[in-house]
This record gives sequence, structure tokens and C-alpha cells, in this order.
Amino acid sequence: MNLWATITLVTFTAYALCIVISLYNHPLIPNSVVTRASLTEFSVTNNTTLHYNLALNISLRNPNKYYRTYYDNIELTASYKNQAFRTVNLNSFYQGVKNTTVLTLSFKGHQHGLVNLSNVTFTAGTHYHIDVKLYLQNVYLVSPRTTWFMGSPQSRSEFTCHLQVPLVNYIDGQASNITTKCDSDFNFFL
Repeated sequence: MNLWATITLVTFTAYALCIVISLYNHPLIPNSVVTRASLTEFSVTNNTTLHYNLALNISLRNPNKYYRTYYDNIELTASYKNQAFRTVNLNSFYQGVKNTTVLTLSFKGHQHGLVNLSNVTFTAGTHYHIDVKLYLQNVYLVSPRTTWFMGSPQSRSEFTCHLQVPLVNYIDGQASNITTKCDSDFNFFL
């Protein structure tokens, strides 16, 4: 075997080994679960203005054993009948390996200009289908020793949480202890 064949074989083997290691050791996308929801106001005025008060606890878990995660550009959008009625932006935060963070947030206010709400009656005890979309931009961090040559993988993730939330009376209502796993719609590594 000549020298060039040996160099080619060693180079090919090294590249193949790097590909196998990177496929085996790639970062996993976070898990998202709604653990608590409370809908204390949900009403329509003038057939197009929705008044709402929705409180949520969303559990966000980093399933990675070796990658710490920095969440950047976090956005949540709540919608009813495919019409977004509120968007909330959250502060960026860091999450260690195999860690769970509970996000407590509130969608409260009113939204003008919604259509197809004229024949909807909102009554206490009725369950309403509300979708919450969660958009994340993630930066995965390994140890500082390896980041200089491996870089920090980044991804964009989208989750949809399909909730069935009962409208409760504000005075005696309790939050629903629901557990709804959010579907991963999209994950793109940059």
C-alpha cells in the first residue's frame, strides 16, 4: 500500500468517525408540558372584541446529558379558533443539564378585530380549545474546553400546546391541574 492510499484511508476514517460521533452525541430538543391552566375571563363584546385572562404553568425540560441550554428569543402566542389573541415575550435564561424550569405566565387583556365570534356563548364550566405556540431559539453549550473547536450548536424549536381549559368563576374557581404534552412542530439546527 502506498503512502497516498494510507493518508486517504486515515483521512476518510477520521471523517467517518467524526460524523458518527456527532450523530450520536447531538443535542436533543427540549420537552415542553403545560402543567396548570386557569381561564377566569373569556367573553366577547361588540361581536369582535375578546376579553381574556389565561394563566399557565409550562414546564420546560432540558433532556441533554452533556449540553447546557441557553434559551434566547422566547415567544408564546395564545390563539382561539385559529386567531391569535395575545403574544408574550419572555426573558432569556440558562438551563443546566437534565434540568426542568417552570415558566409561569399570564395572558390578560382584550383583543379587537377577531372574526367569527358573534355566535359563541361563553359560560362557566365550559371547556374551550386554546392553542399556545411556543417559539424558542436555543444555544447548546458544552464545556468551555471543547467549545473553541466544536462551536455551540444552535436550533430553533416550535411547540404547539392544544389545551382544553374550563372557564371558571373568578371567586371560587380553581386552576385546572392538567398535564398536556406540547407537540414539537419544527426543529432546525443552524
